[in-house]
Parts: sequence; C-alpha cells; structure tokens
Amino acid sequence: LNPERIRLATGLDDTAARLNREAAATASATTDLDATTATARAGQLADEIWPAHVLITTGQPTPGSVPALIDVITAHPNQTSTAVITTESRGVLFEFTRHGRVTITDLDLDLIAVGLTQDEALGCAQLMSVGTTTEDVPMPVSDNSQGWQALSDEAGAVREELTLPREAADEPTSCIVPVDQPLPPSTLTADLDVLDPKVPEATRHVVEQTDPDLDADVTDWFADDCTRPRLTLLGPVMVRAHGKAIAKRKPFYTEVLSYLALREHGSTPDELATALGYTNLTTVRTAVTTVRDWLGTNPRTGRQHLPAANDSAAAKARGVAVYQVDDLLIDLELFRRLRLRGQARGQEGIEDLVTALRLVSGRPFDQLRPGGWSWLAEANHEHYMVCAIVDVAHLLTTHFLLTGELNRARAATETALLAAPYDEIPKLDLTAILRAEGHDAEAARIIDEDICNASDEDGLPIELGDRTQQLLGSDSWRAGKRAS
Repeated sequence: LNPERIRLATGLDDTAARLNREAAATASATTDLDATTATARAGQLADEIWPAHVLITTGQPTPGSVPALIDVITAHPNQTSTAVITTESRGVLFEFTRHGRVTITDLDLDLIAVGLTQDEALGCAQLMSVGTTTEDVPMPVSDNSQGWQALSDEAGAVREELTLPREAADEPTSCIVPVDQPLPPSTLTADLDVLDPKVPEATRHVVEQTDPDLDADVTDWFADDCTRPRLTLLGPVMVRAHGKAIAKRKPFYTEVLSYLALREHGSTPDELATALGYTNLTTVRTAVTTVRDWLGTNPRTGRQHLPAANDSAAAKARGVAVYQVDDLLIDLELFRRLRLRGQARGQEGIEDLVTALRLVSGRPFDQLRPGGWSWLAEANHEHYMVCAIVDVAHLLTTHFLLTGELNRARAATETALLAAPYDEIPKLDLTAILRAEGHDAEAARIIDEDICNASDEDGLPIELGDRTQQLLGSDSWRAGKRAS
C-alpha cells in the first residue's frame, strides 16, 4: 500500500549492521524508561516516534550482522521494535494457508490471520493512491455564499471568474505587480498568473461596496478597548469575550464557538451534536448556553451575541432551529476580507494585504483541545488558511523586493514561515531577500540545509517540489549562485 516504506538493501550485511545499532539503541532507551516499544509509542515517551523495522531475507542469513541482529532482538523482547523474517527455520514453524489461516505446529495452534477483506484492501489502495497525487487543485469556492464571501474563494482571493488574465488588455484593470516587471529569483511568472491576475474596475467597485464595514471591524480587532468578542484562529486558538467568565473546560467551549462561528449559515443542534460527537442534545444545549453567557450582550443591538436557536436570523429565514453567532470578530474572516479587497484594489491594496498578515500569530488552528476538533478535518479551514498566508506573503515579498523595501519583504516572509515553517515558497523568498541584502553565504546555507536537504517534523526527508526544482535550475538562480 505504501511502497516508500520498503527499501531494497544494497548490502544485506551492512543493512543488518545498521539495524543492529538502531535496535540496540532502542532497547537501551526502553530499558531506561522501564517500557516496551509498544507502551513507549502509545504513551509518546521521550519525544520519540519509536519506528518499527522488519528485515526480510531469503535463504540462510549471511554470517556476521544478521545473526548478531537476531541475538539482539532475542535478548530484548518487546524492546527493539525490530524483526527479522527469513526462510531459515529457527525452531518454530509457521504455516500460512491461502484461506487466511496460520498454523503453528509446535504450539498446536490454528489461527485466523489478521488481514483485510478484498474490498477493504481495495479501499486502502485507493486511499494511498490519492495520497500520492501531487497535482495542484483549485482553491474551492462556496456555492451558497452571500455578501463578500460570494466574491472570494475559501482563501480570500477574488474568484477566478471575476478576474482577467495578466496578458489581457483593453479594459481598466489593476494588479499588484506590473505585468512587464522583471521578477525576483524566487518568483515565477506562473505564480503571478494565479496570485495576481488583473482585476477589472467593475469588480473592485463591487468588492468595496459589498463590505463597507471592513475598516471599522479591523479597527475593533486591534483596539485595546474593544467590547466585541474576538476569536483567534490564525495561531494558538483563543477567545476574548466580556460576558460571564468560564472557569472550567474553556478549550471545549472555545471549540463549540469556533464550530458555530465558521458555519456561514449557522448550525442546527443536531449538526453541532454530530460535530462534537454527542448523541444527547441536552449536553449540546447546555454547552451553547455556557458559550452564550460567555459572549454576553451585543452592545450594538442589546441582544445576546448567540441568540436562542429559534430566534437567530438564520432560523427566521429557514424556519428551523439554527444556532448563529452575531457580531463576532474572527481573524480568519478578517484576513479573507482584507485579501479580497487588497487584491481588488491592485497596488492601492498593498496595505490591506500587510494588515492581513498582522492578524497571523502562528500556525492556523494551533494548540487545539486534545481529542477534539475532528470536524476540522472535513472543513479544511487550516489548510486553506496556510495557503492563503503563504500566497499573500509571497505576493507582498515579490512587490517589496521590486520596490527595494527589504525590511517589509522580510516581515512578510517571516510571517509566512511562522504559519508554514516547512513550506518551500517562503524559504526561497527568504534566500532572495538575503541575496538582496548581500548575505549570499547565508542564502546558500538555507538552500543547502533547509531546502535541498530538509526534513519534516518526523525527521523524514522532504522531496523537492517541481516549482522549487524549476527555480533552482533557472538562469537567474544560477547567476546569483555564481555571484556568491
């Protein structure tokens, strides 16, 4: 199912020797922890991932490292996370039948082998196949959106049908980076075709007229004396509210509010219960009551920020009970609104994009409640926003590199790295900034260590994307490398 986990050993003896060293180290670590590899993995002990290894050989093991590896495994049962499978008999004979049974003659056992049905195996194979797809897909849009959301995709960019290609002419349009401008070495023309298409003046007017409260909402978000509740999602998730304080289970109630806030058309009690994994609606109603008291009264209307399910605007429009939060400030929504207006305004919208990045305080949806937020996997908000932050930062970095505002370029790129520390786009942008600052040696180090030889959170090597390979092989990049 996952061919990348299988490696063909070029030298059996050398491979066994390496596994011997790793097995011995694992055995030592588990002994120090008074644990087995199974309990260490389940308990996430010592900040290790406790990987498992299986060496498969045919025929008699070669002298030297393979028998030594078997001795280490035998001497430390359940503590090496390593196994050797060979056709050599070691005293206990396992017989596998085509009907899915295992017999162990020496122990007089006849067992059903753990396995998958044909349908389950097919489903797993299809899932793995989808996981290896690397082609870009368009950012999704909502078909039932209203207001400013009907003009943008899920990342806040102007919808494609409302823009024109960069090579289009004969109509008043605007974009961030001039069409004929030479680009920095970290930017491709194809980047701007997607991130910075031309926006007709008619689209700009519609965007501005559709969201007249944006400036006031942004001012409230950054104000120290803001009386409206604020939900932070572009970083460690948190809520600032002025109602009845919550003493216990605040992370749970933060999740309840986040789910309701991110539902454009509200949520029925049943939908909320399903998202939280409850079958008892009384539990859900109690949680909503707590959140309602936490948010308090809306000073603009005199009503509660979270009305009763039968009294919300969505309930009155649809005729069913719907929970819907009113007048809540959400950094995620402000980011999308600022990006939408900034892109629509072209170079006059640069400050909107800069302000959007000011909303970012870390990785989107960071430090979530353990065991919760399962509904987020289907909604994909965190993935959309990582893309949005990287895209806006890359566009701003390109603009500021062209205008010579290197401090502002660095600020944009560092924000992208804060939200997406393993993404190659901001890493390449950072090297372009370093080169512009004259720090060629540091730029070369980042390319070598942090891009070409980078590892993910689990220590596994990251394969370079097609875009990165294209950039590193371009004339402008090689010219910069020769200059350094």
